[in-house]
Amino acid sequence: ILFFSSLWWVLSSCPSVRQPVLRLLDSQIVQQGSLDEPRVRRVALPGHGAAVLTSVCAALEDPSILVQRGVLDLLVGHFPMQSDVLDQGQWQTLIRTAIKLYGRRDMSLTRRLHSWLKVTVGGEHGGEHGGEYGWSEGEAQH
Repeated sequence: ILFFSSLWWVLSSCPSVRQPVLRLLDSQIVQQGSLDEPRVRRVALPGHGAAVLTSVCAALEDPSILVQRGVLDLLVGHFPMQSDVLDQGQWQTLIRTAIKLYGRRDMSLTRRLHSWLKVTVGGEHGGEHGGEYGWSEGEAQH
């Protein structure tokens, strides 16, 4: 637990090492298993998601496009909204922060953001929580 707590803290507090920390988080979560498993969630997501939310939002707001790509890859791979990894208010904060990336007008960020939203709203995970978070399924796919 201390290892992951430290990684999330470094992600939120140390912009110069965010990119390698994101890669390490991804590989460690994969190594532990799925975040859907309570044991993995207890170890990888300390503090009931608050530290994770702060860290992910900080990385999404980082001026480096490479860091933003990395955090979107982490979201696509491990944070589908159908899961209860975060509560509804935390998801809303995360989505609001992520949507701001459209302003960057970078195709790789837009593609990753669309990928995350499609998976979230009705893609491979089959989720239908879009309306719950403030948009209809049709709006989220456009």
